[in-house]
Amino acid sequence: MNEQIIVFELNGQNYGINIEEVAEISKVLPITQLPKQPELEGVTDVRGSIHSVVSLRKIFGMEPKSIDDKSKLIILHHEKIALLTDDVTDMALISKDMMQDFTNISLFSKSNDLLSYVCEWKDTLVTVINVKAMFPSNKAVSSL
Repeated sequence: MNEQIIVFELNGQNYGINIEEVAEISKVLPITQLPKQPELEGVTDVRGSIHSVVSLRKIFGMEPKSIDDKSKLIILHHEKIALLTDDVTDMALISKDMMQDFTNISLFSKSNDLLSYVCEWKDTLVTVINVKAMFPSNKAVSSL
């Protein structure tokens, strides 16, 4: 079984997301900040629909970074959520034999359920996130 992923960058590291979860990739649109929402950058209007902008840097405990020309939003297909990334760099076709289950790599990480697997691609490692575990329903973002 092959899986097609969008490869994106956070803090100099490569991450991936299954392309079936992605509606589109966009430049960063104007973001309205919301009070007392630590994982949210805020909300943005994507063609007349309000989406929560989630900072993956914050979720993964990384230092904040200013939005620049390379920053991109990954708009999720089934949720009104936009993931803020440092850059979207590529699309990759990953075969089953390239996938290594993440739970066997780090037994002590509390965020294992947020990660699907790790794979080697173009001489680098790509950590593929588990969007369904990260956002099991629209209510998940409102509770952040």
